[in-house]
Amino acid sequence: MPEGNSRWRPSKVAKYGVVIYIYHARKSYPYLNLHFGDVVQILEENAGWYRGFSLRDKHSKGIFPASHVHLKDCEVKNPGPDEVVVPKDDPMVQELSDVLREWTLIWKRLYAEGKRQQFQELTQLMRDLLDRRRQILSKTLPRDELKELKQLVGSKIDHGNRMLGMDLVPRDENGSPIDPKTAGVMHLYRAVKQGAEQQSTEANPRVSAFLTPQQLPVIRKDETHLFLKFSALALPVNEPCELFFFIYDAKAQKVLSERYMIALSQHCLPRDPEKINQCFAIFTDLDSGDLNNKDLYLACHIVRIGHDLETKKTAMPLRKPHGAAVYPLHKLLTTKQHDERDVQMEVFVCPPSEYHKLLDSIIRRQGVFHPTDKGTGVFISLRPLWGNIGKVKEENTLLFRKFTAECQKLGFPEIIRPYDVRHDVYLTLQHGLFNKGTKRADKNVEVDAEVLDTKENPIPHCICPGIGEASITSFHSLVQYHNATPTFNETIKLMINPDLMHIARVKFAFYHRSTISSRLGKTEPFAVSHLKLMKEDGTTIEDNIHELFVFKFRETSRGAYKYTTLPCVNDPTRPHLFSPDLLVPKDNFFVKTQVCSTKLTQNADLHCLLNWRKMPANDLPRVVENVTKVPGDEIVKFLADTFNALFAIMEEKGDVFGSHVFEALVLTIGLLGVEKYENFRPVLDTYCDTLFKAANVHTLLVAKMKHVFEQVMLVDGTRTMKQATILKTFKAAEFLIKFIMKSRSIYDEATQGKGAAQFLHDLEDLLHTTCLLMKVECPENELIAPRAQAQALQFFPQTFDLFLLVMSVETLGSIVSQFLSNLKETKLKIYKSVFMSSVISSELFRHKESRVMIVPAILRHLCHHINNRDDNLDKSLDALGSILLMLHKQDSVTVDTEVCMLTTDMLHVLFKCFMELTAGAKKEKVSLVGHCVANMLALLELMSPRHYQVLRASFKTASDLEVCLFLSLLLPL
Repeated sequence: MPEGNSRWRPSKVAKYGVVIYIYHARKSYPYLNLHFGDVVQILEENAGWYRGFSLRDKHSKGIFPASHVHLKDCEVKNPGPDEVVVPKDDPMVQELSDVLREWTLIWKRLYAEGKRQQFQELTQLMRDLLDRRRQILSKTLPRDELKELKQLVGSKIDHGNRMLGMDLVPRDENGSPIDPKTAGVMHLYRAVKQGAEQQSTEANPRVSAFLTPQQLPVIRKDETHLFLKFSALALPVNEPCELFFFIYDAKAQKVLSERYMIALSQHCLPRDPEKINQCFAIFTDLDSGDLNNKDLYLACHIVRIGHDLETKKTAMPLRKPHGAAVYPLHKLLTTKQHDERDVQMEVFVCPPSEYHKLLDSIIRRQGVFHPTDKGTGVFISLRPLWGNIGKVKEENTLLFRKFTAECQKLGFPEIIRPYDVRHDVYLTLQHGLFNKGTKRADKNVEVDAEVLDTKENPIPHCICPGIGEASITSFHSLVQYHNATPTFNETIKLMINPDLMHIARVKFAFYHRSTISSRLGKTEPFAVSHLKLMKEDGTTIEDNIHELFVFKFRETSRGAYKYTTLPCVNDPTRPHLFSPDLLVPKDNFFVKTQVCSTKLTQNADLHCLLNWRKMPANDLPRVVENVTKVPGDEIVKFLADTFNALFAIMEEKGDVFGSHVFEALVLTIGLLGVEKYENFRPVLDTYCDTLFKAANVHTLLVAKMKHVFEQVMLVDGTRTMKQATILKTFKAAEFLIKFIMKSRSIYDEATQGKGAAQFLHDLEDLLHTTCLLMKVECPENELIAPRAQAQALQFFPQTFDLFLLVMSVETLGSIVSQFLSNLKETKLKIYKSVFMSSVISSELFRHKESRVMIVPAILRHLCHHINNRDDNLDKSLDALGSILLMLHKQDSVTVDTEVCMLTTDMLHVLFKCFMELTAGAKKEKVSLVGHCVANMLALLELMSPRHYQVLRASFKTASDLEVCLFLSLLLPL
């Protein structure tokens, strides 16, 4: 209790708090009893005491100890005796607090009434909501996850209220409750309808409402990754060894990822002491096909290194196959658990000659193999991760340490990401055939690979035998004892600077590794092969299996010929003429190459386009025309360079090659409509905003687009363009207009706006041509006109903001109104609905000058569909609701004219629709009836007394009085 000489003063900082200790005073006045969890508003303070009231009972004021209250941030409105305190908590946190307080009373009553099942369900739900509340208050979740969490919390609250027979709360898209005092009728109706639809689509709402955080279904992202932690190798190998982990598709018998390599000592510990307990790897970019693949495995190859080859000693340590292990990934990648899973991979061994079949033999349980002793194997931990790899690294910093290796896919992923810069060349030593020659037994063949420059000098440290270990200069293959047809199946990664690719070649030297220990002298290869990584036309070697010529070592090193001057690949279609004495009789060697590069291309046509200035002038038409044949994977990798080349040709040679370049532009832009390349749409936007520099192409592009649009209005026999080209132009129209506007902007900066009036005239002429296009009727058996009209309905709204940069809202509003007026009410109903929705949500609809011209054109179509009760009725009512919602957000003075239009044109139509729908009394029409009534109520909400006078003056028949009677019934609502 404050001392008698102290004074009470209005509190300035302490305004709002939560009771954290129970306080029961011995006397009632002037004290205030506090209950744990009560929310109090503080009015005055004095020497460690507060004076205020509990929000449970605002009329009972009293004093209480300040130590019993935890203060919270708040905002004070109307300071003074009648001040109102608004907490600064997240609205969802505030709602959770209110809901839990309200449910607590019901929870106690359920227990007292013996309703055990409901009591237990509500207990679990309240605990779950408390956990969610803590997550929101922690403020550690990313924005997208916080949004998903709030939506989940909103659905749980709604389920609990429904279970308890309480009213549901309308919510916005973020899950926050909507204030009915400020929201309009249509906003509330849509929120309630969306909540009801969401609840009805849940297969088992009771079960889903009580899932624990670990049981919640995983929200799949576009990218999936697999994190691997190596713990131990428990095998009696007694020699240094190498482990190779990779993702393997057993169905296709194909390696999908780079190999993660761990070099171990003879004691099965990492050779690098710093890597002990620090061997981590992440396999990135597993796509949807991998997740659905039940034959996806994590595979492990074990290779021994030593002087012992089939119990015989060798002069130098050799790499020898030892065993392999697999682990199925399908269940792990589709699990709902986010924690690491400890895995013991059982190791199997087989004869060295069967080693290349060992993985498939283990998986299919067929072939020659047997397991190692029990308790042995490879011990690892696995954990799936989802999301963009950059975001995954930020959210899991403890997983990505100094030695965490990142293993990418061999090749580009299913969904190619923009700005994914790579230059990786993968070389797989496949198999070979090596005759024993003069020896009594087959050779112990080892293949040594190294990358040489033009001076036959090895390029140092450019070979990566496996991700996670240091790069090397020379790679040594596996050795199999006395095997004339060894199969290696070893993939290495060549890390060569793109600028050195044209001079780099891979040399393969073939050695016989003798098991006679006395022969310790230097050995020479018995044969060599080589492989050029780039062709003479400037493209890289194609992805394929290549049969290499095997040359005699002495003849190519000491004779008149050098193997570097000889052809490297045995191509039956191009026979090579050189002395057969150079070749090793009947020997051959096969390698497989795969180039994953955003720097160099394998396509000759694209290479010619990117270097078009070096091409002869008479070859330019062929170069531009062949661009249309380039695969999409190659185009998107060089998207900016491709557009730069095409626009440069258009600027310099547009009068001659303009049509060919325009067609190539259209087809290139059309690629971005394919799902595989949809991530590159932002790249094209960025290119247009920052990299596009062609100032003189806007006039030609406008003329070409207008010509294409005019082609649609011609009959089939008089067209000069192919239908496919016309339709692809419409699909690419949005980006073509972006290029037009950007080109004109650059031109204006350079010329201070020279020719702006003529450009605006040409642009308006193009739009008027588009409007005329909507009038075209399709001849029998020809669908080009409706297809073009459907595409126009899709791209036109996406370009409004661009056109508003150079023309007024009145001009564009007039064109849009004409565009809709030219379209028949019975045509393209679905596309038209999408178009009208886009127009209503666009900038044009926010300006009165354009809105008054667009609304009559839209109402013409809506009246037709609502009057005829066709299959587009639901979408028409929805579009009308969007108009009412947009008008509700505007100032009532600025929407007076539009509300008059709606009152005279739509109210009677809605009433007739309502009467006919209710007469049928069918269940499938219930939602339409509700939608119809919501539109009428929303319109009544907008109407002023003057609008009622206008409506009354429009009555012409006695039946119109039914509308007046119906309105009188709705007004009290």
